[in-house]
Amino acid sequence: MKVLLFGDWRENAGPANVNKSLIQHADADMLYIKSAGGIKRAIEVFYKLLVCDVVVFSAYGGLKLFKIAKRLGKKVAILKHGDLKFEGEINHQFVPANQIADDMMRQDEADAIICASEKYSEWVAEHYPQYKDKLTWVNNGVDIEPRPKKDKYKNIVAIGGGNRAIKNNINVCKAIENLNAHGANITVESFGAVYSKNPSLDTQFPFVKVMGQMDREAYLSELDKVPLYIDAAYYEPFGISPIDALICNCSLLISTHVGAISVFKEANMVLVKDCDDVDEIAQKISELLDKGNSSELLNAVDYEKSSGDYAYKRLKWICRGLKDGKILK
Repeated sequence: MKVLLFGDWRENAGPANVNKSLIQHADADMLYIKSAGGIKRAIEVFYKLLVCDVVVFSAYGGLKLFKIAKRLGKKVAILKHGDLKFEGEINHQFVPANQIADDMMRQDEADAIICASEKYSEWVAEHYPQYKDKLTWVNNGVDIEPRPKKDKYKNIVAIGGGNRAIKNNINVCKAIENLNAHGANITVESFGAVYSKNPSLDTQFPFVKVMGQMDREAYLSELDKVPLYIDAAYYEPFGISPIDALICNCSLLISTHVGAISVFKEANMVLVKDCDDVDEIAQKISELLDKGNSSELLNAVDYEKSSGDYAYKRLKWICRGLKDGKILK
């Protein structure tokens, strides 16, 4: 059986990093497009489409190729990392109607929808019940190997996602503002792109330092020194950043909506249950800065279920079932 993975694997971004990990852990049954462009790429795409049994489209785009694969009678799956319509609405960002329509069409016509985490598959089933019978999941593969422990800053927390509304960083900053009003003196390092349509966090909260988009090693080196990482998102299909932070021995405060919860065994995790409850967020930040949870969480990781090798093997297992007309859960 041959599986063609179609999606970007060169950029330093969420879906591209997932694709990169799948390719790194793949065997000879996984095909992907190596050519960057031009006639060479077109020939490679056409040839690999002909010889594969299943095509997996990872992230948005590739609509023409999706239609060709369907016409060739190939089994087609979508590796779903997010939702254009929902994310556009909650981030107050315009998404062209034709892009949303194209995304919905692919979901309608796909033989399987593979969600980026077990937790996210529950969200998709709730919001798109018409797809329930063809939903399955592959947790984003992350090889969790803790880095050597470094001395941590005092009273610094990190957040990701820049100033996107979906990340709920405004409420996190309001919680810290309240703590600082009572003498906590906490500084926030904000990682991720700054979207020009939204106010930058540092213009609203003087204790925020905007770090922006960093290359991976510089990012991890900074997290090595941060005691607490917060992802209180309203919606997060997986969330590689909290796992990166844990690798750097950071304590974690995440919301119940973060898909990365799926890689932990039973643990007494400190979770944000109401993303709009600033007092709850403040209380839990104070608790974790006083007594961290990084060691407890590292012991609670399901290392097999979270690994890149497991992610590839599960994807291959799902595709083998799909070839035989089954949706393996």
